[in-house]
Amino acid sequence: MRQSFSRKCSPDSKIAQEYSSGRTKTSCVINELAEDSKFKIVSIIQEDPFSLATDGSTDYDDVKLYPVCVQYFNSDTGHVVSELLSLTECTMASTGQNIFELMNTELKSCEIPWKNVVSFSTDNAFMMVGALKGVASFILKENLSGFINGCLCHLMHLAASKAANCLNCDVKSLLIDIYYYLEKSSKRKQTLKSYQEQFSLPNRKIIKHVATRWLSLGKCLTRLSEQRSAFTAFLSTAFRNRCRPR
Repeated sequence: MRQSFSRKCSPDSKIAQEYSSGRTKTSCVINELAEDSKFKIVSIIQEDPFSLATDGSTDYDDVKLYPVCVQYFNSDTGHVVSELLSLTECTMASTGQNIFELMNTELKSCEIPWKNVVSFSTDNAFMMVGALKGVASFILKENLSGFINGCLCHLMHLAASKAANCLNCDVKSLLIDIYYYLEKSSKRKQTLKSYQEQFSLPNRKIIKHVATRWLSLGKCLTRLSEQRSAFTAFLSTAFRNRCRPR
């Protein structure tokens, strides 16, 4: 028999352990809580200024998800908060106009005026920030005073990626080759571990670079740099053993 949602979330609560709620009932409770939360958000941004943001998910069965996120000042708590207003599906081509229409439909259905949108945050893709057909261009038609805020972290990543192309080696391929060289051999892992102990380094594995995660490259390089002395000694030994006459 499956545990109810409340029992899993609150294992230390006696009241929660005695509360019974199956999938149907729990779904209804969550939907009602979501509607109540959305009502509170909408009631604020209908009157007060707020920032808007969105980005597309990866394609799945020709459907992309575009979360409509808002950031505003909550006078009740005295804090600037970021909330998910809705999660919309785009079944058409992901053009600037179609993405804008998803957000426009959501705001109009909630009776939220575009004049309250003080800024729009997104990545720097052409369909998002393009001056003629990007989402930003359609937003500025609704609110000329709106500020378009491209992602600075994304720009820094693109700049770093272009700079890396000037290096003498392909850093991304090197990281992937190193990972698989170790991953496929428990003996190599143990040898590297012994060098980590020899150089008084933490026993941490070389992590895999994943190209679709743009923060992955920095983390992988940091880890490899941290283990540089142990890994250099490990490769030197492996190279000597391989070149030794048999």
